[in-house]
Amino acid sequence: MAYTQENFQTDYSLSEQDVLETLNAIGISPQKKSYSQQDQKRFAEARKLYSEGAATSYEDLAAYFNQNNEQVSEGSDILSTLDEQAVQTGFELGSRQAEIMSEVIPKATMMRLTQMIESGEMKNKFQSYWKNTMKAGKSPDVDSLVEDYLETRQLAPTSFPTNLLNSSTESSPNDSESP
Repeated sequence: MAYTQENFQTDYSLSEQDVLETLNAIGISPQKKSYSQQDQKRFAEARKLYSEGAATSYEDLAAYFNQNNEQVSEGSDILSTLDEQAVQTGFELGSRQAEIMSEVIPKATMMRLTQMIESGEMKNKFQSYWKNTMKAGKSPDVDSLVEDYLETRQLAPTSFPTNLLNSSTESSPNDSESP
């Protein structure tokens, strides 16, 4: 079970300040959101030393735990190294999996879309969507659908001439009639 500072306050009838002082004295960060069972045992040992009078101040607790910490540091170094290796291995595995998925997902999506188009499923789904939208009395905003489509593909929309009479394909007064 993970402990919190509130658990320490309740279980040992301490103020918030006493919990923070004890955590600092025994070398455990008060910034942690939760504490392991090992942290809880260390905290319990500190409070026992304090309540029995073996430690009369937080400095006494710090001195005791610093002295005992030197004996435990070799084991902690091994655990720390193992933790670092586990994190690194997990990161490498996650990175590799993400790399594989980035290659697979677009291909799988394209394969599925191709299947849907070839089987007519895409056409049927679109027709169904269109009919349901029209039945519901909604007028599909085709311009928005096209813009959404272009945004998802990160293509810049181009403007098409709305009036062919004013388009650049019309002749101008400067054009000659004879060849």
